[in-house]
Amino acid sequence: MKQQLRQVMDDIEAVFGKRKPMLSVAEFATMCGVSPKTVWEWCASGELPASQTKKWAPYRISYRELLRFQEAAHAA
Repeated sequence: MKQQLRQVMDDIEAVFGKRKPMLSVAEFATMCGVSPKTVWEWCASGELPASQTKKWAPYRISYRELLRFQEAAHAA
């Protein structure tokens, strides 16, 4: 698991130029190859765990959720 998390962080760094433990909706969408609107809808529905600092603030998504998403996509 540690190796997989390290690989996800390496992938994030390769795309964005730095390691980011929390991703924006747009960043998560870029990493997953889906639209930001789709990611926002997943966050709003609770399908994708995300946090907000206050109501109406942008969603922030943990890099661990990116690993979970990638594993689910590979299993399908």
